[in-house]
Amino acid sequence: MKKTNYHTHSIYSDGKFNLKENIESAISNNLHILGFSDHCPLPFDSSWAMKLNDYDTYINEINELKIQYQEKIKILAGLELDYIPEIIDENNKFFDTEKLDYVIGSIHLLGDPSNGELWSVDHSFDKIKNGCERDYQGNFRTMVEDYYRRILLMAENTKPDIIGHLDLVKIRNTNNRIFNENESWYLDAVYNALISVKANDCIVEINTGGVSRGYTDSFYPSDIILKIINELKIPVMINSDAHRIEHICGKFEEAFEKLKLLGFTELVVIDINGRNFQKL
Repeated sequence: MKKTNYHTHSIYSDGKFNLKENIESAISNNLHILGFSDHCPLPFDSSWAMKLNDYDTYINEINELKIQYQEKIKILAGLELDYIPEIIDENNKFFDTEKLDYVIGSIHLLGDPSNGELWSVDHSFDKIKNGCERDYQGNFRTMVEDYYRRILLMAENTKPDIIGHLDLVKIRNTNNRIFNENESWYLDAVYNALISVKANDCIVEINTGGVSRGYTDSFYPSDIILKIINELKIPVMINSDAHRIEHICGKFEEAFEKLKLLGFTELVVIDINGRNFQKL
């Protein structure tokens, strides 16, 4: 197996290490391809997103490192692009994604910006509860259904190469205090989103970051969703969502075994020349 990771954060957004430090860690962990995917610039203040003024510098530095390390590892320039209807979507782009090798599409933020501040689904439970009360009248089901509706729209309208941490909304769902993953309404919301993902030829990442960083007991997405993904024959890849160099290949072996156990037979590899597949 050639190990690859396309979900990596650096000090250009909320990662803790610079690009070179991440590359050296990737080489020491025998990665074949390393893609950088720092959080995209946002049109409002944020502690975790890239600054717009740093965007061109980010692209230029990655392109220089591609040449510098070409004999040791393949480096790709990506971005984790937040989909926020009416703020960052198919009609609102304030930076050039044409310079990138690939895009990860993710949903982090929910809420109605006209009704107050947006809030992240990976905040603390109390902040999620407060946001739900303000924007969804306290109805967790409505909130979760809106999350998956936005994934559906993101796939349909922006067609990212990769869907990031598909069920991030479960991150604070300890003991089913937000929703039950086995309920039919939840699986219907997931299924509808995945139909859009498939129709728009997106890849779903198996994101090991929640487990390797101690936030969740299961990968994104959970097993019940992975089974649907396999039935729909949606292509998958394993990514670490690394914010620290020690997590660059965090829990990869467990993820490989998980996919094989669930009946997956291959992983997608993105390269400069497009996609190909390797057997599990």
